[in-house]
Amino acid sequence: MFDSDPHIDKALSRCHYALLDVVGVINNPHFDSTLIRETGITLDRPLFPIMMLLEHLGGISILDLSNRLNRDYVATRRHVAKLEYLGLVQSDPATVRSKVRKFQLTQDGQRLSASLNNTRQQIYSTLFSGWDQIRIEAFTQDLNDYYTAFLRFQAQKLKLPD
Repeated sequence: MFDSDPHIDKALSRCHYALLDVVGVINNPHFDSTLIRETGITLDRPLFPIMMLLEHLGGISILDLSNRLNRDYVATRRHVAKLEYLGLVQSDPATVRSKVRKFQLTQDGQRLSASLNNTRQQIYSTLFSGWDQIRIEAFTQDLNDYYTAFLRFQAQKLKLPD
């Protein structure tokens, strides 16, 4: 293990709880509803996180979606089917005949996602209005470094899939 420093331990604990707070706000259904309303679109709120993950990750399976969203596989599959019906999502053509189908946004889905991202950008511009570019870039790099370190830990210690 490593030698513990009480000051670092306290700072890491504050960091952990700050991240939980941020995740709680971002994952709050009211935030999703606000983003959908501010964008001026009609989309069932439970479909929103699936759209955002597909936009961010590209082709992804139902199982991976349900794990990332901490949702039941059947419910996730039902939501993806609704997105397919709406013409916002399609099976990745390379995986149509595969045992594990992956899904991606259609052109309509990409346009809708772009509208949502524009609205999110406006909200974030307000939230970070007092930050300069250097601070925002450093914050983003720190978050990416944390994510990468956590994935490494997960792979080494927990023996879980990436």
